[in-house]
Amino acid sequence: MNTYIDETGLRVCSDRDLLFETIDFTNECNWYNRDRSRCSRRWYPKPKVSAQKVIEAHHVEISRAIRDVIDDKYRHICKVEGGFAKGKYHVGIIAVCLFYTYHEFWVHRTSAYIRKKFNITKHVFSCSIMRYMNAFPEAHSYIITAEKLLPWMMKLAGVDQSHWEPITKLCRLLENSSKRAHPQAVAGAVIYLYLCLSIWSSLV
Repeated sequence: MNTYIDETGLRVCSDRDLLFETIDFTNECNWYNRDRSRCSRRWYPKPKVSAQKVIEAHHVEISRAIRDVIDDKYRHICKVEGGFAKGKYHVGIIAVCLFYTYHEFWVHRTSAYIRKKFNITKHVFSCSIMRYMNAFPEAHSYIITAEKLLPWMMKLAGVDQSHWEPITKLCRLLENSSKRAHPQAVAGAVIYLYLCLSIWSSLV
């Protein structure tokens, strides 16, 4: 099999001019029965399954408006990349599109939450984020903070949204002193601390 490293440092199959996920020199990957169609391709000229079908297959419940944005984003990424992703990377890019589309609708979830929804690994998600940022450079400015996760975490903890304002104030006090901590861990700790303080104040 003929391959070369392009100017971006990625290995490309010169026979098909397509990117590789990893280099596997086993016969199954490259020359099984001398069949070039089994070359490890990562991108297809046309999508085999639409973004909408992938979302439905993974039972991800989102609004039609969010689905439409994801579909537009995915098509733009594939246009920039010059083809449609294959297999798990096809799912990975759609998952990343949901991750960033949520932000545009003022909904914030962790990457772990999204990965679990689509059953993909950190590696696939990270690679897909690189593709997303290549198509949408403005995504570099998006940062998940503990404060952004509070409404979701409060719902999971069964805390009424009427407590949002005091919890947010407490979060802002603690977040500055815990910049290295994981945002989800900080949000959870803040909610727990608030509940403890509430219980304590009711007893004194």
